[in-house]
Amino acid sequence: MRKRFLQTGIFGVLAGSTTVASACGFCIAMEMDVILPPIELWVFLAITWFVSNGITRSATGISIPWQPGALGTVLIAIAVLLLGAAALGPIIVLPLFVPCILGFVRSLRPSLGNVGSRGERTIQVVGWVHVVGVLCATTLLVQNHVYPKPERYICKWLIGPPVSELFRELRTTEPNSLPAYRYVI
Repeated sequence: MRKRFLQTGIFGVLAGSTTVASACGFCIAMEMDVILPPIELWVFLAITWFVSNGITRSATGISIPWQPGALGTVLIAIAVLLLGAAALGPIIVLPLFVPCILGFVRSLRPSLGNVGSRGERTIQVVGWVHVVGVLCATTLLVQNHVYPKPERYICKWLIGPPVSELFRELRTTEPNSLPAYRYVI
């Protein structure tokens, strides 16, 4: 009892002694969109793959590591989306890829003496559809990093520190940044 109280107290002091924590889910999503654009697509893929695998598990009875059934996946998806919107941003949604990838890789390995059940085939189809989606998202990510368009980012998010920083960068290259200003207007 004393040890848990001490651990909780130390954690509380450390958490309370940080500097300003002015990040909401929106701000974190904005920052994540710089690193992993388009973040909405990544979140959509994680949620749909996770829920699809949960529905498949409930409908066919197939076992997937770390994957609850249909009701559990829907509740987890709603909880994760609410937590992400409230405080933690989309970074909390991305771990949902882990059970999906494990289930997909496991469905690709042939079982001894088993041609593949209906559940395994469904997991494979859902997995391949989402793998194509991940490849498309990766293509967009690379394109956004290789050919950055600050004006699109400004129009997408409108406010926040990254947007202010982009406006400062546009001001430093002012004669050449007129097309970006026109795009924003």
